Amino acid sequence: MNLNQKQIIIKDLLVNYYFKAGSSTAPVLLFLHGWRSEGKIWQKIMMHFSEYTVYAIDFPGFGASDMPKRDFYLQDYADIVNDFVKKNNLDNVILIGHSFGGRAGIKLAGNNQNYLKKLVLVDSAGIIIKKNNFKKIIAKLVKPIFKLPFMSSLRIKIYQRMGAEDYLATPKLKQTFINIINENLTALLSRIKIPTLLIWGDKDRDTPLEYARIIEKKISGSKLVVLKNAGHFSFLDKESEFIDNIKNFI
Repeated sequence: MNLNQKQIIIKDLLVNYYFKAGSSTAPVLLFLHGWRSEGKIWQKIMMHFSEYTVYAIDFPGFGASDMPKRDFYLQDYADIVNDFVKKNNLDNVILIGHSFGGRAGIKLAGNNQNYLKKLVLVDSAGIIIKKNNFKKIIAKLVKPIFKLPFMSSLRIKIYQRMGAEDYLATPKLKQTFINIINENLTALLSRIKIPTLLIWGDKDRDTPLEYARIIEKKISGSKLVVLKNAGHFSFLDKESEFIDNIKNFI
């Protein structure tokens, strides 16, 4: 069974998405991808939920969706999801967000969108534990001297040593990336009142397990599931375990 692919205009942007219809009485599963990814990454997972209506969005700037016409903040991406839900008349939604998609999920659930019934955060980003000097370093590297052509290779090497592959890989979204990673969502976590499941890879180096334990403490009643020998893409590394945990939760 293949997913259907469609597009919708939201805030003057063409937003691509994938979907499969299911029972009208079952919850709607809405999958949100991470940075440098796209909705299609959820395809194999979505096929295991034949009884549910499932959606996966390409965020603006990724997949087959339009590039934003200005620098975005996390709220802009949350607004895209919110408008998508309303334009498609969705209700009883279970949001499943990986990494950056988890950030958008926290933003929406923390603001108590009434169509959200449950939340699944998968190796989610969004909290800042250590002081983030990324913005300051980037500011220095974009000074005039670093923009000179002969400095290009040095600039790339510095970025790579900083672990800034996401920054390098999305050149048209550089400022958007900075805007997003510098927003700390910790204060929103305690405002999430819907049932929440956290699924994390124990080998995740991008959003380490210590992040999950902090989020678990902040979201009342949340449950953490740790997938052994799985990394940041735990839902791909341990697909069957991931699917079983989602089915038990929903």
